[in-house]
Amino acid sequence: MVIALLLALVQSPSEADFYPIVSVETPSNVVLEVGGIAALDGQRVLVCTRRGEIWLLDHAYSPDGKNVGFQPWFEGLQEPLGLLVHDGWVYTVQRGELSRLRDADGDGRADQLETLADPWRISGNYHEYAFGPVLDHEGKLWLTLNRPFGEEPFGHVDWRGFALRFSLDGKEWEPVCCGLRSPCGVQVSPWGDLFYTDNQGEWVGTNKLSQLEPGDFHGHPWGIASTRLPQWKYGEVAPPPDKILMPEAAKTVPHLKLPAVWFPYDVMGRSAAGFVWDTSGGKFGAFADSVFVGDQYDASVMRVTLSSKSRRLA
Repeated sequence: MVIALLLALVQSPSEADFYPIVSVETPSNVVLEVGGIAALDGQRVLVCTRRGEIWLLDHAYSPDGKNVGFQPWFEGLQEPLGLLVHDGWVYTVQRGELSRLRDADGDGRADQLETLADPWRISGNYHEYAFGPVLDHEGKLWLTLNRPFGEEPFGHVDWRGFALRFSLDGKEWEPVCCGLRSPCGVQVSPWGDLFYTDNQGEWVGTNKLSQLEPGDFHGHPWGIASTRLPQWKYGEVAPPPDKILMPEAAKTVPHLKLPAVWFPYDVMGRSAAGFVWDTSGGKFGAFADSVFVGDQYDASVMRVTLSSKSRRLA
């Protein structure tokens, strides 16, 4: 009996038999602190880093992770935290601007960099990250801005803790959601809704996945003074009541959006980050239509399924 059990355990398939994790072999002179990944075709991807570089990886899906080509595609950006490939351009958000780049002469390196828009300013705080962009189904670009943590040596600035929406050429823009804390993931769902992930902390009891709709207030009071400015079209937002649970606050605070999903702290990570839907139609296994959410603290991946009801309530 014992032998039979041992044989069964030995012969039972493991997770790696179905979903192996392959580490890409990185050259010794390359330090990757990845902020965004964009697929170009079946074998090539672009990777941007917190250090301001964009690398072109060839044979990126090597079965053993070896012999992947690393070619510098661009350098000198300021903390790009997202990549979007669209109509021959590569869009990214730097700390202080929405930019786009392209390799016009086809030599494998970007030779054009354009500033599309920079309507927000920075206070000099280390935590003023900017994430995105993503392209919605109406052809608009969305990005999210962190609130600062601590000193602001250049002075307080507007639109921190907001989601902003831009025309594709950057000439038109508007703030569309406020009350975000540390919105380090933003994505468009397959059915067209915008979602973002936020990190736990003050006014955010635990990590969450929330829908973004114009006029939403997501609960954090930082930056809501900017709702008095003319660019904000949805009415001034008042601070939420302190020391009550968000579901209770939502009963009295106009436009307060509760999340679609709360992630229990320390049970499901500590810092929810980027996420992506499985749109493979079953090629990735039994996870069609699920959304996979990464956590930057403990390097885990969580799976979420949104029912049609939760989509409506999001």
